[in-house]
Amino acid sequence: ISPESCASILWSDPKMAETAANALQLSPSKAYELKVIDRVVTEPPGGAHRHASRAIKEVKNSVMEELKKLKNLSTDELLKSRYDKFRQMGNSTMKTDSL
Repeated sequence: ISPESCASILWSDPKMAETAANALQLSPSKAYELKVIDRVVTEPPGGAHRHASRAIKEVKNSVMEELKKLKNLSTDELLKSRYDKFRQMGNSTMKTDSL
């Protein structure tokens, strides 16, 4: 759910999106921990808006590296990998002692 949607539900005010985003702990490291993303692409120092060509190159290199890995997999392997990935999303925060 987006922070704006969360804020609308909880406080009936989409302007509370920043508060909702903080509560949802939306960050690249958290998304990686929850296995929602495969990697974090770092911005150049000063931000992507200041060094757009370096940022674009970094994104391109990251995408190309991931595509090289996927290119060697069969369709069945890709489908199983995708299924497994979606089944694992968020499971790293579950407490096993409560199961």
